Amino acid sequence: SWNPSWVWTYGPQGVPRLVSQTPPVPWLPSGMQTPFDQSNPLRSMLFICIPWLSCCAAWAGLATRRSVQILLHAMALIGVLFAFVALRQHFLGSEKILGLFSTVDSRVGSEIPFWGTLINSNHGAFFLILANGLCLGLFLSGWTRDVRLLRKGGGAWLLYLGLAILCTFAVLMAQARAAIFVVALQWIGFLVICSVFMVRSFGARGTAFPAALLFLIGIVGLTFIINPNVYERQKQEWFDTFRLMENPEMEARTHMVNICKDMIADKPWLGHGGGSFRYLYFHYKKAYPEFVTEYDRWVRNPETGQMERRKITLWFQNAHVDFLEYLVEWGLLGSVFPLLALLWLMWRGLRSLRGWDTGSITILYSVGLVFLGTAIEFHLRIPLVLLATCLTLVLVSRQAELQAR
Repeated sequence: SWNPSWVWTYGPQGVPRLVSQTPPVPWLPSGMQTPFDQSNPLRSMLFICIPWLSCCAAWAGLATRRSVQILLHAMALIGVLFAFVALRQHFLGSEKILGLFSTVDSRVGSEIPFWGTLINSNHGAFFLILANGLCLGLFLSGWTRDVRLLRKGGGAWLLYLGLAILCTFAVLMAQARAAIFVVALQWIGFLVICSVFMVRSFGARGTAFPAALLFLIGIVGLTFIINPNVYERQKQEWFDTFRLMENPEMEARTHMVNICKDMIADKPWLGHGGGSFRYLYFHYKKAYPEFVTEYDRWVRNPETGQMERRKITLWFQNAHVDFLEYLVEWGLLGSVFPLLALLWLMWRGLRSLRGWDTGSITILYSVGLVFLGTAIEFHLRIPLVLLATCLTLVLVSRQAELQAR
């Protein structure tokens, strides 16, 4: 379904049928886009299996600190490469390279791009938030290690600070409200952790580095205020980005939360079944008549090529709130498996308090922010983001235990 050569369309009287087309990327294998491509039960099972299997596999397969470090560095560099390619396509307008950040002008009405596992810019932005946390954590881990060993040379870990700035810039270019809010919290937490580490290691002089970072952030912010052209353009873009009043998306999300609560109340223990939300929420939507999902729009008839006025029903593929949708589909009993994996990791982490350093804490804080984002977003419905987040949590916990020994 990422590179379809066959798609479903509507013929006369709205009868669906399959038609062929040239694949978006001709040199890659092509497939067929079906009505069940995103929410079939097998795909839904992955969302439960991924946290459990990544925990078991990483804990059983990684027995040395070097092996854990290699994976952490590799995941961080993959995220940085992802950010570089995303920025390249953002500024050059080459949408088919990654299909992650479409330019602002072309975002409205554009087709879902080739990169099928990242449906919109918010999903990619949360993946980059995780990569940013890895870069910041590896930067602090390297510095902590050199201070502990009284090393005066080296300093290759400084590169990760620059790579973190690149990832942050890519997140901002996505212009996704939730991601911008989370990445701001991420930098605030990093500055707090960094300040504590610096003051403990160097005394009052340790405040110089966090202060320098704050100074640079202030200078960058000041350039937008001093330059009238940049300020007015950015003010309008960011106002549009953060505007919540009269925003249909935010209003719809509020209704979806209420619908999820009603569905959970009906079947709290076993849930409604994997992939069932998109088909069952219509019934519960009847309790909220103010939630309007039918619109009159002009659409093109594929048979005649003429524009016709039709009543279109907005069909939600998911609840847009991850942790509620897990409970809706799998119930309390079904959701107990990833919860047990999380509790087990917390127990092993508490047993290994001596193995945690400032870098590990920074990575753990970033993972927590990605999980916190599920209260307002649905990025963990994307297998790549879910796998990377869970694997990062397992790796940093495993590293702490190995270092505590």
